[in-house]
Amino acid sequence: IQTITSHLIERYGDDCLRFYWAVFNEPDLSSLFWRPNDWGELMRFYDYTVDAVLRAFEDHGYDSSKVTVGGLELAAVRPDALRLDEFLVHCSPTAEGKTPMRENAVFADPQMNGKRSKRVEALCAANGGKGSPCDYISVHSYSNAANAVMKITNAKTIALQIDPAYYEK
Repeated sequence: IQTITSHLIERYGDDCLRFYWAVFNEPDLSSLFWRPNDWGELMRFYDYTVDAVLRAFEDHGYDSSKVTVGGLELAAVRPDALRLDEFLVHCSPTAEGKTPMRENAVFADPQMNGKRSKRVEALCAANGGKGSPCDYISVHSYSNAANAVMKITNAKTIALQIDPAYYEK
């Protein structure tokens, strides 16, 4: 991920700061895109992927706080499979709640000491190893605009209930 991101930065330069760097595609459709019921591994993958994207920017002299990372690209067609609340608790540096993995996997990994992105390092160091950068949540829409608005509004409501300060922006 870091190599691919670096290549894109080398090719497109400052324009990459306008990209929305998304991790995943419809993990809520677990039988199609992700191992069923292993959201702990999903969160670990998210942490490492986000950190790799941010480190690539830093390696090229960019401020990683200006990089927009997030994703999930939820299908949201099966509300019982959504589990967005667990993901948002994981990403929040302060929220308490049900989640298969509370600590940031990159921060908890001693092999990553001195190799983490500055953004992940600062967030987790200030919060006991908790938190993962998540600037947005994306939802795919397979029906009409009103349904899409409802899905994204619901995602925002969930985020603000979990951690209004962290997800305010």
